[in-house]
Amino acid sequence: MKEGFEKETTHEKLVKIQNRLTTQPNESLNMQAVEVAPKYKKYSQTEYFTYRIAIVVDHHNLGLADFHTKVFTELKIDLDTNLKT
Repeated sequence: MKEGFEKETTHEKLVKIQNRLTTQPNESLNMQAVEVAPKYKKYSQTEYFTYRIAIVVDHHNLGLADFHTKVFTELKIDLDTNLKT
């Protein structure tokens, strides 16, 4: 078993499979998704899961200020300047 392991974990083979990109943004997005849509809750036959994940993705892609501006504009609500920053 040790020989098989050593054969597959040479420096060359490990470099070949190494992820050269950072996984930090993906981990951050996953953590946000788990906060708004916990895995232990069942969302079948509802749109709640879709809405919650859409909020996470919009927030991630737009940033906090632009996200709030977009939501409040869509709802035709005046946005307090404190939420823009």
